[in-house]
Amino acid sequence: MARVLSFGRAPAALHSRWMLGEVLEDTLHLLRAKLAQSGVQLRYTPPAAPLAIEANKGQLQQVFLNLAINALQAMPHGGKLAIHCASEGGLVQVDFTDTGTGIPPELQPRIFESFLSGRVDGTGLGLAIARRIMKDHRGELTLINTGPGGTTMRVILPLPPAQ
Repeated sequence: MARVLSFGRAPAALHSRWMLGEVLEDTLHLLRAKLAQSGVQLRYTPPAAPLAIEANKGQLQQVFLNLAINALQAMPHGGKLAIHCASEGGLVQVDFTDTGTGIPPELQPRIFESFLSGRVDGTGLGLAIARRIMKDHRGELTLINTGPGGTTMRVILPLPPAQ
């Protein structure tokens, strides 16, 4: 299992400076057709100011894609996905909020465990790998809230020192 989870790991040497808005917009470009096909309306609030982050772009996109696809799967009959960026105190947070069915209470404490899936066709690796990627980026991935009206997942990343 450790080898499977290490798939999502990147040495810090592979991290480069990227603009967060660019990484998110590139990720959303990959998702637009799937969103439209699923009847999901996207509301994206980009960062208020350009924000540079140190990251492995492909891995960060993997985290964002996983969160967006989980949201889509929680809204089988359409809905809304809001992606909101904010920064404060040397950190940036990106919230993914959907209007889906929520995470069942019995699964909530264990959503980041490997091989746990609430779907018949799920592998249970998505959030486990996403959390590992965030730790490797000195960041966090947390469940902010969930219920019958939807779920909010938050990605927190440190901003690099000003140059």
